[in-house]
Amino acid sequence: MLQKSYESSANGLYTVVLGDDGSFYSGSGGYSFTVNGLSSGLKLCDPIVSGTNIQVSGIGGTNSGTFELLTTTNAATARAIWTPILTNSFDTFGTFTASNLFLSTDNKRYFLILEP
Repeated sequence: MLQKSYESSANGLYTVVLGDDGSFYSGSGGYSFTVNGLSSGLKLCDPIVSGTNIQVSGIGGTNSGTFELLTTTNAATARAIWTPILTNSFDTFGTFTASNLFLSTDNKRYFLILEP
């Protein structure tokens, strides 16, 4: 498997073209493309509800760094009393995905991610 890593030298708009020109690998098969850093800073993705579960994901963390995921049903709640639902490490791309029980009786649910 051929892996190449590139880092841009400046901010700006870039076009990425993926393909096999035959000089490194010839044959058929699948290709995968993984990207991180398209935006800066730690961000939560929109939660996904599936049946009785909710999936929460984040991006922009420190490679293998730790984080804490907190939740509450009232955004005005003092941060010190939000409920921790996950303490873990980001993967090598600075992302994470967590599943939790979804309660349909919750009118609203808020999530907060903290990176020490």
